[in-house]
Amino acid sequence: GVHLRHEDLAGPLPPKSPVLNPRLEDGVLYGTGMDNMKSGLAAIMGAAKAIKDSGLNLRGELIVAGVVGEVSRAPVDQYQGPHYRSKGVGTRYLLTHGVISDYAIVADTSHFGITWAQCGVVYAKITVSGRPYYTPFTRRAANPRDSQNAVIKMGLIIEAFERWASDYERRSIYRFAGGEVHPKANIGAIAGGVPFKVANSPIACSLYVDIRTPPRMQPMQVQRELRAMLENTGVEYELELFTSQMGYEGKGVEPLVSAIEEAFKAVAGKPPPAIDPVENSMWTDTNLYNELNIPAVKFGIGAALRPGPQGELHNMVRLRDSTSVEDLIRATKIYALSALKICGAAAN
Repeated sequence: GVHLRHEDLAGPLPPKSPVLNPRLEDGVLYGTGMDNMKSGLAAIMGAAKAIKDSGLNLRGELIVAGVVGEVSRAPVDQYQGPHYRSKGVGTRYLLTHGVISDYAIVADTSHFGITWAQCGVVYAKITVSGRPYYTPFTRRAANPRDSQNAVIKMGLIIEAFERWASDYERRSIYRFAGGEVHPKANIGAIAGGVPFKVANSPIACSLYVDIRTPPRMQPMQVQRELRAMLENTGVEYELELFTSQMGYEGKGVEPLVSAIEEAFKAVAGKPPPAIDPVENSMWTDTNLYNELNIPAVKFGIGAALRPGPQGELHNMVRLRDSTSVEDLIRATKIYALSALKICGAAAN
């Protein structure tokens, strides 16, 4: 079996974020990437050390991997090079260089829920063209699609994308034995014009979107839907998919799920919580294992619960980049017991 977590961090954080001051306060650890996912690394390392220090010999092999290149980003336009690669770069390297296991537990954030289905992802770039008119020569078009200004034309596409996304999200819900996957679509960036030279209308405007897909959906299906949506706007466009990775539902995960459930109940005295669909609707390294028919689940900690904005205990909220010490210890014990169950202890 293998315990896996990524070492790259989600970031960036607001300049005044409280987690930029790393500290331990009232039983909670604060710091950049604490929940996603330094805490996961600490827990699986602690579990592995506990097993080693116990003197137990495992019948199977336990692999602990800290990988890079998981957090969402992708090379596009001038943003090129290894720094912009993600979506499982480190894990894919492991799997193509001999580090193959029978099972995998990905210690990504799940608030102690267990999932074996995750979204796929498509990143797309939509570009429209305009003409670089000097402001005094600006002419208003009766219809925005006929505008000389690329940003004005892009407005029509943004409205169309939002309508399409709302419908796409409703009909793309994926149900499986562990819960539901709710794929979402998001406008992540827009680029057009020159900020220090606004006296000229931009000759191009590009929109960058992130579309999450249900397990097994092919990226080309998303491309076809985007083209149909764009054609209906009447605006001339260019469409490029600059990253795509499929999502999967793991098969043969029952022994792994059972081991984690038993371990959780032994430690917490109750079954693990039902997982929030949000935690199913991300892309994580579980997809790379399940793509190769290696049963993999996501099971991890998460951000600490804290009192609400006014200190109210009835309105607890999760603060990003934080983890409670109690949860960290609990996860360490659960990972250790799960590994013992899967790998088995040999007679000394």
